[in-house]
Amino acid sequence: RVDLVYPFLPVPDAVLEPELALGYDGALAEAESFWKRELATPTRIQVSEPLLQGWIDQLPRLSAMIAQKHPANGTYGLPSGSHHYEAIWPTPMALQAYALDSLGYGAEVDKYLEPFRLNQGRNKPPSPHLDLHPGYIGAPKELTGIDWITDHAAILWAAVNHARFSADPDFIRRWTPAIERAGQFTLDARRVRVRGCFPGILPPAVTNDCGWCLQTIWNNAWHHKALRAAGHFLVQAGRPAGRLFLREADAYRTAFQQAYRRVVAQSATWRAANGDRIPFTPPTLQKARGREAGHAFSLDCGALVLVFGELFPADDPLLDAALRWFREGPQWRIFRRFSSEWQSPVLDHELSSCEPCYSWNIFISLARGDRAAFTQGFYSLFAAGACRQNFVACETRDGVSGNCFTHGTALLLWRKTLVDEEGSDLHLLRMAPLAYFDAPGLEIRQLPTAFGPISLAAHWDPAAGRFRCRLIPPPRPGWKHLRLHLPPLPGLRDVTLNGQRHSPDLAEIVRSEERRVGKEC
Repeated sequence: RVDLVYPFLPVPDAVLEPELALGYDGALAEAESFWKRELATPTRIQVSEPLLQGWIDQLPRLSAMIAQKHPANGTYGLPSGSHHYEAIWPTPMALQAYALDSLGYGAEVDKYLEPFRLNQGRNKPPSPHLDLHPGYIGAPKELTGIDWITDHAAILWAAVNHARFSADPDFIRRWTPAIERAGQFTLDARRVRVRGCFPGILPPAVTNDCGWCLQTIWNNAWHHKALRAAGHFLVQAGRPAGRLFLREADAYRTAFQQAYRRVVAQSATWRAANGDRIPFTPPTLQKARGREAGHAFSLDCGALVLVFGELFPADDPLLDAALRWFREGPQWRIFRRFSSEWQSPVLDHELSSCEPCYSWNIFISLARGDRAAFTQGFYSLFAAGACRQNFVACETRDGVSGNCFTHGTALLLWRKTLVDEEGSDLHLLRMAPLAYFDAPGLEIRQLPTAFGPISLAAHWDPAAGRFRCRLIPPPRPGWKHLRLHLPPLPGLRDVTLNGQRHSPDLAEIVRSEERRVGKEC
């Protein structure tokens, strides 16, 4: 092999020659040492699959390489990519922030969110029906790309998540007033009345880079999700606005469901291969005409996001119609892989044919407990959402590479298979793929949760039919149960939990009074 060393800046021979002398292995060792110092965290993650491990290890490094420090004011920004997207698209950045928080890099998240707090109230919302508002969160002008109305909600959601995961009193002190103002913006926006539009939801606003300025599912899904998350956070913080936000979120969901059911009832139908007549589920509410079905973003910004946005339950028949359209709709007759990314979109191996990071159907499969569909979509994200050698992500369109868009969605789903907060319960290993437990097994130390860090190790011995698990519950109060979901391992005969053997036909519930805090996992 030949090792090529190319200086980023011109340097004299005396500087370059020691680098050449290192060779590939020496340079790699120095790089590994640098990143361990630069991105130190108490969280340790070991998984059995090299592909997943690569995503986990490389996201913090790729984020740090893309990030920048503004020379004029000293604030940090996390642009969306190094090629083509040298600005911030805050909505996917919020998902990336969630992933970084999940991996234990909360200090980085705080740094990247701070410019949004400082910029709150300075940007006009991207809608002709909304004025400048003290609570609206938008990207600073020196960083912004194309503003979407979802950016406000996504950053609000990311800030609430970081406050819950970190319990950092300084961050909470700085952000709690901002969270209250941000929630108030959504409340005020819902009250704007526009002739010919549905009341009780957001007025028409910019949805994506194509400039859709309509009442869309995408906009309302993010704003409802963020408002509900802010409400729960503020209730826990003892702030009166919390209960108001939760009441408003309930009214928001009711208004949206009534409006969207009306839209679908008036929509055209299509005939499936088995003869079923299926209602079309358009991505827009106001002025929906059906032509939106032909646009690639009708998958990314459409009905599949309803479960992620907590606007519809996963078992609603309306979601069946949405899934069937993308899984078996008539556009499949002309769909061609490795062709135009602007084809009418489909779910190819449960993955969006346009932008992998917006494969919201996987959240539907997760909520339904559909292990086959979930596992296919989950691994499709990791297999096709980034380069398998350097783990840099792409969008599959327009040469938009050098980003980390898919990492946020993929690692958010990965975390949910390990630890998923549901009210005051923590669900462990729900929908975890069986490959997690192959040798050497799974070992997680100090994984951040809403109740403090949790440690978890699990291993499957197929010869003995034994599933072994050790865990250290989170130390902060507020949770009631840890629910360990036993994976459907073939030939499972006994379960060993924290050294105690149990029958596999009993669900293990570790209650708060049974904590074993302090023991090593």
